Amino acid sequence: MTLDKFVPIRIGLNEHVKNGRLGPYDLGIYAFLHLHADWATGIYTGCALGIAIGFGDSRIKEQIQKSLRRLKDRKYINYRNGDGRRGAYSILINKYEPRIGELSGTRLNAGNTVSYVNPNMKRGTVKERWSNTGGTVKERWRHLFKKIRS
Repeated sequence: MTLDKFVPIRIGLNEHVKNGRLGPYDLGIYAFLHLHADWATGIYTGCALGIAIGFGDSRIKEQIQKSLRRLKDRKYINYRNGDGRRGAYSILINKYEPRIGELSGTRLNAGNTVSYVNPNMKRGTVKERWSNTGGTVKERWRHLFKKIRS
């Protein structure tokens, strides 16, 4: 499977859906951002109207604006505040892990980003964090299943 055939989305979002932090509309917008973000950075460049057009219905612009605000308030994404007259802007997907390019192996820290041109990227992917814990693959899987069951 090549990188251009899938978009990874964190499985931990399941818990956010179950506990009501992420509703169906917001999850759809969040998934859209993942599908259309720059895979090398985790940054989507666009606006609510562009997303609405991407869904084939410009009339849902206001719903998308509200969803983007909720996603920002809940720290799934970040973008600078504007007055709505600039058109496209950068929307950073928090905890996005680029799979290609020079930022591969980092995680986007959207909440601590001051410059949207040079976003705050942390070194260390999930895979690297697991490997730093030591132990065998079997122990890691046991740990994961224990977390899932609880």
